[in-house]
Amino acid sequence: IALAKALPVGWRLVLKEHIPALALRDANFYKRLLDIKNVILVPVEESSQELIADARIVATITGAAGLEASVFGVPTIQFGRHMINRFVPHVYTVSDDNRLGEFVEQVRRGEIDRAKALEDGSRFRAALDACCFKMPDFMIDFGKLSDISIDAAFDNLISNMAASESET
Repeated sequence: IALAKALPVGWRLVLKEHIPALALRDANFYKRLLDIKNVILVPVEESSQELIADARIVATITGAAGLEASVFGVPTIQFGRHMINRFVPHVYTVSDDNRLGEFVEQVRRGEIDRAKALEDGSRFRAALDACCFKMPDFMIDFGKLSDISIDAAFDNLISNMAASESET
């Protein structure tokens, strides 16, 4: 509600629910959201990347959409205060709902340099690539990881230990 109120006239708040959250909310929750004039819901199957590409701002609680938006140089509002992209200049971490309008207004006035945001997002992505590794089945079955994911974790551990030893 605070975000919908902070948007300028003519801007819409496009909501895409996180699939696991569907089980946590009743139909009245969504009805109340749709009662807000500038709010629309899109199907959960809608491509997040296409929505991000067309967005002036992306807002998230703690979702991957906020990380993706920050990498793509899209101004990002995040309500979760412990996200790893909180230091990126075009990312606003909400500490006070009453200040949302200030960030939205900066975006509306074009005060966020999208070319610099894209450059900052690229550096953030490079930092992620340097410290992360792929585990393709991690989100599929928490109870059992494939040999591919176990090997990826092991290889990453060994290469980081070797890099650490060479730095000392």
